Amino acid sequence: MQMAREAGARKVFFASAAPPVRFPNVYGIDMPTRAELIAASHSIDEVARTTGATTLAYLSLDGLQRAIGSSADRFCRACFTGEYAIPVPDATIKLRFETADTHPAGTPRA
Repeated sequence: MQMAREAGARKVFFASAAPPVRFPNVYGIDMPTRAELIAASHSIDEVARTTGATTLAYLSLDGLQRAIGSSADRFCRACFTGEYAIPVPDATIKLRFETADTHPAGTPRA
C-alpha cells in the first residue's frame, strides 16, 4: 500500500482472496501467534487504517468454500474460525500457539 501511495495513488483498495486469519495453526505450520495476527483483535476498518488501505475487503468463509467447490468438506477452516478439524490433545499446547511470549513452535522467543 505504501508503494502505491508513494507512486501517487490517492486511494488504495485491497481485496483479500481469503477470510481474515484470526487463529494460529497448531499442527506445526510456522505462523504468527494469535496475539500477532492483526485480524484477531482489530476490526476491518482498523486493519485498513493500520495497513494504509483506503478500503479493505475479505472474501467470506462461505465465498471461499463456494470457490473451492466439492473439496470444501476436506478444507481446514481453523485459521479463520478457531474450530480445529482434529482436536488439539492438550489445551495447553493450543494456548502456547496463542500467547505472545512463545514462538509458534512453542520455543521461547529470543
